[in-house]
Amino acid sequence: MKTFAILLTIIYSVLFSADITITTSTDSLFVGGTGIISITVSNLDNPGAVPVFSEMLDESESYSLIHKSLNKNSIEYLVQFWDDGGIAIPPVTVDIMHNHQIIDEISTDTIFVEVYSNLSADTQVIRDIKPLREMQLISTSQLVIYILLVLLGIGATMYLWMKKRRAIIPEGIPESYQVSPLLECIKEIESATIPDKITQESTENFYLDLTRVCREFLNKLFYVKATEMTSSELDKYFQTSGIDEDILVKWNTIIQTADFAKYGGQIPEINQFNEDKQQFIELMKSFQKIKDTLETYPK
Repeated sequence: MKTFAILLTIIYSVLFSADITITTSTDSLFVGGTGIISITVSNLDNPGAVPVFSEMLDESESYSLIHKSLNKNSIEYLVQFWDDGGIAIPPVTVDIMHNHQIIDEISTDTIFVEVYSNLSADTQVIRDIKPLREMQLISTSQLVIYILLVLLGIGATMYLWMKKRRAIIPEGIPESYQVSPLLECIKEIESATIPDKITQESTENFYLDLTRVCREFLNKLFYVKATEMTSSELDKYFQTSGIDEDILVKWNTIIQTADFAKYGGQIPEINQFNEDKQQFIELMKSFQKIKDTLETYPK
């Protein structure tokens, strides 16, 4: 069995032998400069074969590894050189893997890089640094056009904003004028019309509308999701928020009446509709007073 495994490895090595290519971008490299050394594996006939690059470039006094970038079949090393002359970098070994087994092993030759000294050979004076090339990304005319476009964009934005602002604020009404949530709530409750024909469906819609308006007001007043809370959840919240017991009793009573009308099919007497509207208004006023008191005299 061991002999068969060795034979299989040899056959893989012959059939799927790969080529290795070394590319260096180190032209006119001086001491302290950096160069890129790229190692590429090609001719991987087996689509399942994967090259695995061993750790290379053991740092020495002559060079340092700055960064390495691994791609599918290649690897790039960014190397900084500290000595002049011919720098020798040890060979790099690459394992060709297939199904988590090594089917081939290839390696590079020793990599030689020529590094030039910053000192002139004759005068031992540091060479002049090459001047920076002036780069102009855009022309002056393009810059002027871009500035004008930006200014036009800002002007158009300000114009549209002012136009929208004037449309929102009616003439003759101060900008600081705002209708309080309580007044909006009372107005909506008072505008709730008692059904001409009192049926189970019209009664349900009437109380649904009343409770919706009140819960939306409580949303704004206490910053809670009253419209998403059940009656029991809202009652627990009020109990932990310092609401007077008398107000809680009134709230639970009117909510129970509304729930019976909405979900229990009970139809109140005709005069009960107006009384419940007034009861909701008084309760909303009470909640507002409690909130104002809590903000003025926090516990």
